[in-house]
Amino acid sequence: MIMFYCDYNEGAHPSIMKLLGDTNMEQHEGYSEDAYTTEARRLIRQACGSEHVDVHILVGGTQTNMTVISSALRTHQGVISVDTGHISRHETGTIEAHGHKVLTIPGENGKINAQQVADYCYEHFHDESFEHIVQPKMVYVSSPTEMGTIYTRQELLDLRRVCDEYGLYLFLDGARLGYGLAAPGNDLDLPFLAQVCDVFYIGGTKQGALFGEAVVIRNEDLKKDFRYIIKQNGGMFAKGRLLALQFIGLFTDDLYMKLSRHAIAMAMKIKNELTDLGVSFLMDSPTNQQFPIFPDVLLPRIAEKYGYSYEKRIDGISDLRDESDRKGISIYIELKRGAQPQRVLNKLYKYTALQSTFGVQTLALLNNEPRLFPLKKALQTFIEHRQTVITRRSQFELDKARRRAHILDGLLIALNNLDAVIKTIRESKDGEEAKTNLIARFNLSELQAQ
Repeated sequence: MIMFYCDYNEGAHPSIMKLLGDTNMEQHEGYSEDAYTTEARRLIRQACGSEHVDVHILVGGTQTNMTVISSALRTHQGVISVDTGHISRHETGTIEAHGHKVLTIPGENGKINAQQVADYCYEHFHDESFEHIVQPKMVYVSSPTEMGTIYTRQELLDLRRVCDEYGLYLFLDGARLGYGLAAPGNDLDLPFLAQVCDVFYIGGTKQGALFGEAVVIRNEDLKKDFRYIIKQNGGMFAKGRLLALQFIGLFTDDLYMKLSRHAIAMAMKIKNELTDLGVSFLMDSPTNQQFPIFPDVLLPRIAEKYGYSYEKRIDGISDLRDESDRKGISIYIELKRGAQPQRVLNKLYKYTALQSTFGVQTLALLNNEPRLFPLKKALQTFIEHRQTVITRRSQFELDKARRRAHILDGLLIALNNLDAVIKTIRESKDGEEAKTNLIARFNLSELQAQ
């Protein structure tokens, strides 16, 4: 049987196993104070393009998330996460068990955006009882997300801007980071993440190592006493060199990215073959996490040869065909007998990319006061503003045209009395007297006599 449950069904890459075997009987300092850990840190700093980041290698993803978040937050603070985030869905309430609430926001294909975070923070700090509510202090994202989608540079820069505005830490879960970096259309890299994130980690468990996650800390506030927090959370591994050796293997000869690119190539091969067969997907994922939509009748047959993870069910559909052609996109959905079309459609809207939603911040200044507007009021206010702008602009252009016409009228008077105007100017002692004489003799305005 071929298993597609996850990306850590096998043990480790042979080169990593060889490193562990070759050094098995060596004696070294414990608790990640050995020479191999020093070398692993050097390689990771080199890959991140910074000598100033701290690097700590922990065992697993849940432990890493727990340690990073608990080290950064005080007891009254929480972490903002998309509702499908790993810390929200797949860590058995670990963050809450350590005293910090996960503040979930509905996502779009597994992602949250800067506007949603800004709205959340604005509403919190402008609530009259904000001190009675868990304070947001950190934004947690993962790339790839639990849905296999990836963040772009601009999306992370926008999140960074909002985090700076509200004093939040930005934490990126990189359990599957390599697959995101190798995905088609990706524009992230390790040096960029080391600049934009306060802290992130490079996953090894899901990317060719037996186990291990390398935490990279940029923010000086988070560096202090981090090893104390590691120990307190059970992450101070006595044989720390076993963790370090695996990352030395991953970051030698570009193995980390070679494994990532291979996984993406295999995933795209499966995705393309299924697409050619008319299979649709829950969402368009560029990574090795793919979510094909199969009719129930095929699932037992697939399970005979392949292991897979079941994400969610859309009831009422008996068949799904892609009938798109040069004229446009067309998906044929055949319902089961007795299925309610509207209910099925609502589920398709909710669970697939058939309909997309996005947040809009309607915060604006009105008479120099910040206000949150209902949509109708926002449109009315904008229309009134545009009327004022257009009226003022039209009045300005009209006044300008009238000024110009007035000057031209004076020029016509001067042209019709050219000799007398010249004589008047020559007989005047200076410019000021000439202007006064022209106004008096030809009935010009002060503007026309300039």
